[in-house]
Amino acid sequence: MHRRASFVLFATFAGFATSPAGAQCAPRFAAGTGNMGFWSATGSAGVTATCVWDPDGPGPATPVLVFAGYFDVAGDARAQKLATLDPVTGVWAELGGGMPSYYSATSLLPMANGDLVAAGSFASVGGVPVNGIARWDGTTWHAYGNGLASGVRSVAVLPNGDLVACGDFYLGALSYLARWNGTAWTSLGAGVNAAVHAMAVLPNGDLIVGGMFNQAGGQPAARIARWDGTTWSAIPGLPQNPGMDAVEALAVMPNGDLIAALGWGVFRFDGVAWGALGSSVFGLSGFAGALLVLPNGDLIAGANAYLTSGVFNGVYRWDGTAWQTIGGACSGLVRCLALQPSGELIAGGAFAYAGTTRVDFAASWDGANWSPLSRGTTDVVFALAAAADGSHIAGGNFTTIGGVACNHVARWAAGTWSPLGGGVDGTVRAAVVLANGDVVVAGDFLAVSGLVARRVARWNGSGWVPLGGGCNGFVNALAVLPNGDLVAAGEFTLAGGVPANRIARWNGTTWAPLGAGIDYRALALHVLPNGDLLCGGEFGFAGGIAAQNVARWDGTAWSPLGNGVPFTVRALADRPGGELVAAGEAQPYGARIMAFDGTAWSSLPSGAGADNTITALASLPGGDLAAGGAFTTMDGAPASRIARWNGAAWSPLGAGLDATAHALAVTASGELLVGGEFTIADDAVAARVARLVSPCPATAPPVGMGCAGSAGTLDLVASSLPWLGASNTFVGSNLPANGLALGIVGFTPQALALNTVLPAAGPTCMLYATPDATLLLVPTAGSVTWQLAIPEDPSLVGLVLYAQVLGFEFGGAGLQSVASSNGLTPTIGSF
Repeated sequence: MHRRASFVLFATFAGFATSPAGAQCAPRFAAGTGNMGFWSATGSAGVTATCVWDPDGPGPATPVLVFAGYFDVAGDARAQKLATLDPVTGVWAELGGGMPSYYSATSLLPMANGDLVAAGSFASVGGVPVNGIARWDGTTWHAYGNGLASGVRSVAVLPNGDLVACGDFYLGALSYLARWNGTAWTSLGAGVNAAVHAMAVLPNGDLIVGGMFNQAGGQPAARIARWDGTTWSAIPGLPQNPGMDAVEALAVMPNGDLIAALGWGVFRFDGVAWGALGSSVFGLSGFAGALLVLPNGDLIAGANAYLTSGVFNGVYRWDGTAWQTIGGACSGLVRCLALQPSGELIAGGAFAYAGTTRVDFAASWDGANWSPLSRGTTDVVFALAAAADGSHIAGGNFTTIGGVACNHVARWAAGTWSPLGGGVDGTVRAAVVLANGDVVVAGDFLAVSGLVARRVARWNGSGWVPLGGGCNGFVNALAVLPNGDLVAAGEFTLAGGVPANRIARWNGTTWAPLGAGIDYRALALHVLPNGDLLCGGEFGFAGGIAAQNVARWDGTAWSPLGNGVPFTVRALADRPGGELVAAGEAQPYGARIMAFDGTAWSSLPSGAGADNTITALASLPGGDLAAGGAFTTMDGAPASRIARWNGAAWSPLGAGLDATAHALAVTASGELLVGGEFTIADDAVAARVARLVSPCPATAPPVGMGCAGSAGTLDLVASSLPWLGASNTFVGSNLPANGLALGIVGFTPQALALNTVLPAAGPTCMLYATPDATLLLVPTAGSVTWQLAIPEDPSLVGLVLYAQVLGFEFGGAGLQSVASSNGLTPTIGSF
């Protein structure tokens, strides 16, 4: 019957062709949530400079935070090495076109007129050649003459408005130190004889420079010297520690005292002599690379300090008597500090954590806690599961997703992330949504909301419930069988205390093994349309029978699939026509994805395949196959970590992802969900979770209302949507048991009283579709299902159809009544 329905409408489609879909229907990734701070696809992100900048000087505009460093994303914005954050609105933006070169800025300096100076080793910024130093006027970048080449470390402004730059650069008389007088670069007297790392301007206008030099103005000056506008003079007595003597940072206290941070301590010069600041933290030992003086006179240092309990990167405060750690240790060096007008301290550097908080290389301190600068996602997403109601579940290593605190598992619904109770206490590696909407997650955890739950647990909508005694080893995969039983697979040998070799079934009450199980790791599960279960992983036997890395369970026994596959299987899928697909990782090289035709395995296609691991597979709307993983090419062509197979060839999905994809899932509305380690999906920022959306979606919204028959009001829904190359499936319910049904699909809408054509129909029954194609159906338990095959013809995209089901009830005297369902208006889409 399904074949006849498909043929009848196909024959009529030709006269209703619309405009070709073509490239305008290519799916695109939608923007998602960003990072907590900064991200680089190279894995070496960090902040090298920060400041508070008022774009219009004394004007009404709100000051913003500026960051420079090694990053491609700032918060939720694409930003190459330069970014701004409006602390009031939370809006991130790239500054001035960013820096395309390898190097970033190491110093940022706001000017009194509202301009911003950036200095570093970069050759250009925003497309403008600048050679290490540039000025942003709010619209355009400007060079300072021919620049200063590579190695500018810091900039300062003298009282007369001249700009001074210092660093490692070597330009004859301008080496290490140069002054811009508004027209040209000039020297400061005879200058110094080695690198200058830091500068500070005293209240009287004198310039202090520190670094690695031992001469200033041709006279001895060990690592620190003063320029009074005319001559150089040494500031003697700075303590020495050979090999760690360079001055790395300078600051001036409110009383005029000078602070110098060396490679092994922080010291104060009171105009007469040098003295260490404290002795228990890093007054005598430790590296401080950033200094900041607070309005109350306290000193803040970003340092790697030698404490009695070890070496800690962090932010420290000197209150005039002692050093105190601010908010615990950081996971890397703090390189820069700034103070917002609101009083919050900003720290940036090479740290992913500040204290115990994930911040991604920059954080704010409110006097009590460290906080990230953005509402982002903290870590990898390993598992995704789509629910029938349009929501979906994410599981992984994260403790925050989209700025919402969620311990390793969260739900996305109506545009918002929300936690599932207290979550779980370890990594989630698999998730499924049951028919009643309950969620089951599995992985490495041992507890849920304070309850013991060994590696698998169920969320019933109001609380977590352990599943028996759980499993004694990692659970890597979950699947739901047609009867509702749950299957878990992984690296365990006991499930609920019952022997179960790496795979077990939960029937809602107890765990039971699936035969003799498998002999090593199970990593993937997939339920076939006939209810059989596929298991993939790294094993040689299933149920005691040789089965290389993939096997089938038919409900009673295990069986191999041909000779198996020569790689560790991490993902499984089936395609139209019954073809089975397995994908994973090969060591060190070899096939990573193969198809089984019922007899033998073959590569997809027989060419080069993927250049790295494939971790996930999913069937796209229309029947194509999506693959995600760590690969960057597929069959030798670029396909950055995500690609599609149309049955003949692989193609990329947009520009792909900037890091590994670990999970794929397709929603009821036809969106492809991707989870993993990435932050950029195509050109959109979407940290760890992305949505691939078709601009030509298939839909089937309802129209009108059904009328009542003897079994209730007739109802019609679409259980699958009208995508090109797929089938639109209709399900009618509340049909009379002693009767027949008529499925209708038409090209024209109508609102015709049904009793005008069928007098046995009730007075409120309506006919919403012209009967261009009809199908006689026999209800089973009051329900009917039929399908409409959509041809693979791009010219049909956007075509609107109209569907309905009628119910005919018979009795002793023949036809007794006719009732009609609501209508549906399917629109053909393309993915």
